[in-house]
Amino acid sequence: MVLLDRALPLAGLFPASIRIAGIVLLTAGFLMIAAVGLLLLRRDTEVHTFGRPRKLVTEGLFRFSRNPIYLGFLLSLIGVWIYLGSLSPVAGCLIFFVVADRWYIPFEERQLERAFGPAYGTYRAGVGLWLWFLRG
Repeated sequence: MVLLDRALPLAGLFPASIRIAGIVLLTAGFLMIAAVGLLLLRRDTEVHTFGRPRKLVTEGLFRFSRNPIYLGFLLSLIGVWIYLGSLSPVAGCLIFFVVADRWYIPFEERQLERAFGPAYGTYRAGVGLWLWFLRG
């Protein structure tokens, strides 16, 4: 994203006065990732995408999103984009979103469905993929 901003800064979208919001989003995203990672470690289950889940965790930020780590990464990337201020870095946000939404998340959901069956189905029905109010 930084390379895109430097090499091809298509348009200046965000004035310097708004760029501080980028730092806030970047920090919030990192804090989300850390909080969820620690929760998974405390619950003795898998943190890595391709690892085998050992426990279904539905507490903490998992009450609001089935994918709070990916949401944290996306918030951080949006923060970087706002901080950089030009249009071109949004490509990094979009690429991450599409890859996570179409490849990583479906893989993880299949793993969770196999491991936890109806319990995961119930959880999935009540919590949105990215956010609680976006069912899917």
